[in-house]
Amino acid sequence: MSRAFIGMGSNMEDRLEHLKAGIGALAAAAPDVIIVSKSSVYGSAPVGMTDQPDFLNAVVAVETTFDPYELLSLLHEIESERGRKRIAHWGPRTLDLDILMFGDLEQDDPRLTLPHPRLTERCFALAPLLEIDPAAALPDGTPLQSAREKLGDAQGVWRVGDLMTPAADRTETIAVIGAGKVGTAIARALSTKGYRVVAVADLKKDARERAASLAGSRPFESCVEAAARADVVIITTPDGAIEGVCGDISGSNASLVGKKFIHMSGALPLAALETAASRGADTLSIHPIATFADLMSAERFLPGSAFGVTCDLALLPWARDFVSAMGGRTLVVADGDKVLYHSAAVVACNLLAMVSYGAYVIARRLGFRDEETSQAFGPLAAATVENVSALGPASALTGPLARGDIGTIRAHIDVLEKFDPGLAEMYRAVSLWGLRLTEECGELDMGVIEQMKEILNRGQATSTAQR
Repeated sequence: MSRAFIGMGSNMEDRLEHLKAGIGALAAAAPDVIIVSKSSVYGSAPVGMTDQPDFLNAVVAVETTFDPYELLSLLHEIESERGRKRIAHWGPRTLDLDILMFGDLEQDDPRLTLPHPRLTERCFALAPLLEIDPAAALPDGTPLQSAREKLGDAQGVWRVGDLMTPAADRTETIAVIGAGKVGTAIARALSTKGYRVVAVADLKKDARERAASLAGSRPFESCVEAAARADVVIITTPDGAIEGVCGDISGSNASLVGKKFIHMSGALPLAALETAASRGADTLSIHPIATFADLMSAERFLPGSAFGVTCDLALLPWARDFVSAMGGRTLVVADGDKVLYHSAAVVACNLLAMVSYGAYVIARRLGFRDEETSQAFGPLAAATVENVSALGPASALTGPLARGDIGTIRAHIDVLEKFDPGLAEMYRAVSLWGLRLTEECGELDMGVIEQMKEILNRGQATSTAQR
């Protein structure tokens, strides 16, 4: 029989369940495949296509009578049984199974390269493999531990737990304080992932009862009563209320040792939870980088979103798995950078909506109904956002500013000044800022850029003088 190491990964649906099912399917292939050992579960951020949830990974060592291609065929069958669809390279997957090494075999075959061509570049494969075989080496004798040490901690791989136990401690009870759109979506998301949401608190009766019903929880008017029932207290109130709510809860407890307090504000530092920290609680900020226009959109966009996480380094593995349970990705944010980080989210989301409103104002003047405007300009806006995400802002920039179409820019300002001076001012301000992108592209002569800058600044000066 031959010894082989098989890498496993999942970042869709119930990730741990997919890993367990993969183990079960391999075990069912006995006597042709015998599982010798299996690693712990390790979490990792996605590689290549980063706009997707974090992965859970593991490695199993097997003894097999199969040759490498027979083993590969078995792995592909197991992947298909778990719903694996090979749509995008490095894209999300229910279950990914790779032969990392097969005995001392070395081969360069388009169908199967051994050892795996990126084994020495991936901590999420090396860490679990070295856990079950610390002396593992490549066929040429190079210790894999050397490759692991060269990579260091830059790839951010973390141990989650044993393969046969839940990846997160789902026995922790949770209270959500604030039953608005964010709190309701979070409570429901955690409940569907197996967390025990035992309490939802809000001063508004209808809001707390609806959120509690969706999460299979109990509604409370008192945040103190709700928090008393939970190991993890998540505060999703407006920013201005977070510190006071935390103070009310903390003031009724001499000790909060063993509890976790989380606020979901993008801008507030951990100091907003200081009263809980002073009584021994662990404190974290976990901010969903998602838009919550209504509950339906919140539930739609929450999975797959990034979450800005601020916490003590020792709490980061817990926070990562907590985020992953909601289908999210972790973005670590330093406490002192919270306001700047949140301003980026506001520019990307809220200001985008405000600028888009200008198109609706103009379209109404032209006699278009808002529904017609949405149908006409909505796809344009969506394509632009998609291009920014895929290509970057500089490559996504089109239109008169990118072309250096000075006459069109001047005509826009002239007509907007007559129609709505405020809209003209926004056009100038955003365009002046956008000239940085034009310069970055490097496709226009600097003389043309300076002419556009002069036109935009001249209009701004005129507007200021008129005021």
